[in-house]
Amino acid sequence: LVQRNLASAASADDFDRFRRFHRAMSVQKTYMGRIFMKPLAKSRGQNAELYINIGWNTSGNQLFPPYDARLGMVCSEEQYNDLMNALREYMAENSFNMCCCVCAMIMAPYTLCISCCIAHACTSKYTEKLVQITQEKTKGFSYPWRLELMQAGGHQAMVPDQMAYDQHGQPLIVSNKHGTFAQWPPLGYNVIVILPMKAEEFAPQWIPATQPMQPMMMGMPQQVQPQSIPVAEAVVVQSPTPQQETMNEA
Repeated sequence: LVQRNLASAASADDFDRFRRFHRAMSVQKTYMGRIFMKPLAKSRGQNAELYINIGWNTSGNQLFPPYDARLGMVCSEEQYNDLMNALREYMAENSFNMCCCVCAMIMAPYTLCISCCIAHACTSKYTEKLVQITQEKTKGFSYPWRLELMQAGGHQAMVPDQMAYDQHGQPLIVSNKHGTFAQWPPLGYNVIVILPMKAEEFAPQWIPATQPMQPMMMGMPQQVQPQSIPVAEAVVVQSPTPQQETMNEA
């Protein structure tokens, strides 16, 4: 009986993990094909990090962003394309059919979650291979690269230093039935690059349109600089003197 309960608990954990993974799949296109800079609030004082999101492990759900010239400090375009092509080739040949994933979830209660356990094991093997490819292709790089699968993200405050921006200067914003919010990290597979510059030094290069922000307390009124307002010149009308009235009557 104890073994049966333990098995049920393990199966429930596997099923919950797969359910979270499947729910994340519905918003995958929000992230993939974009390169995000880690929010300043999480990286200030540390080296800047870029997250190159390439999608998921299901067929047709990958998108590889083209080389960005700002990566020139850590790799050449040829090196970048060599890595992306290797990842693309493996994912194209080994990605899972989405229908099979859904069937595994549906059949889980009838198979004691064995189908979910198999799916989880396949995903782990798939991820390990992508990690291996990334390590092999970047072992000669001056700065470390790694690959990680992000399956859960947290809400962030809608303020610039806590939001992630992509290579086009667009923030990572997610909308669902609960509303619209900023999120970090981007879900799915991310190739993570550590840059040789501090985050606050690199940020103006990644988001050129962003102006330096002065620290301010929330809720404190901002000082308004007085502006000069042009005043029209007044026309003074003088009353006629008695002598002028006499001359006018004459």
